[in-house]
Amino acid sequence: MGSKPNIIEPLAPLLTKQQVAAFLNVRPWTVDRFRRDDKCFPQPRWLSDGTPRWLPHELHNGVNSRNRGGVAPRGSGTINNNSADDGVRGSENERREQCRAVSKGSG
Repeated sequence: MGSKPNIIEPLAPLLTKQQVAAFLNVRPWTVDRFRRDDKCFPQPRWLSDGTPRWLPHELHNGVNSRNRGGVAPRGSGTINNNSADDGVRGSENERREQCRAVSKGSG
């Protein structure tokens, strides 16, 4: 018998900023604020200038890694807006390490 043809698995759907906002039940500008200020918020893939897209599983993982219950933590997981900021947020690896440190310190 013949061999099976190569079948390419479909990619997970990429979500727009509006879809991410709907998933999180916030306004689209809040997604921009999360991206800018929250070092644990998943960063988008850029298809082109002005076309950010997110993978659903990264959003799920990001939400599931957050603190649960109790009082909202002060400053946990966000960058201090009062600090001097030259506009550089660091590499993706630095962001991940900072997020891991915040997660370990909260549990």
